[in-house]
Amino acid sequence: MQLAAEAPRNIRLKGIVVCDGLLRLCRLATDIYGKDFDRFVVYLAVISAGTSHFQRDPELRALYADDTALPSEMRPGISRRAIADSVGLPRETVRRKIAALIAQGHVVEEDGLVKARAPVVEQGRNLEFLLAALNVFGRTAAELRRADKE
Repeated sequence: MQLAAEAPRNIRLKGIVVCDGLLRLCRLATDIYGKDFDRFVVYLAVISAGTSHFQRDPELRALYADDTALPSEMRPGISRRAIADSVGLPRETVRRKIAALIAQGHVVEEDGLVKARAPVVEQGRNLEFLLAALNVFGRTAAELRRADKE
């Protein structure tokens, strides 16, 4: 099978780099958050739902770029159904994972919706994961840039 003409240069090498980076992130997640990868994915979906508008809004980005935590009232909650739809897990699995995250204090429920406990970065081992993930992303980005030169 021939590669499509629109495929980036060195696509196979870049595929190896991306797979390695993703595998490192998966390993990091299980090392820090335990062997329940589904629970980790559900937690990421909750965090992302509460902060995705922040990433898309230039004014909010500028206002909170100095590492000020986004106030809890500015982070919308998400339904269990929306989480299930976004991550492709059965609703019952998401319900159980959310119950565990609430019991562990990572997630709170308000009016039937869930959101990550604020400030998110300071909860549990989130800062440790974030710093390590930034390192993995940085290394992966450097490897991709190097692949462009080969």
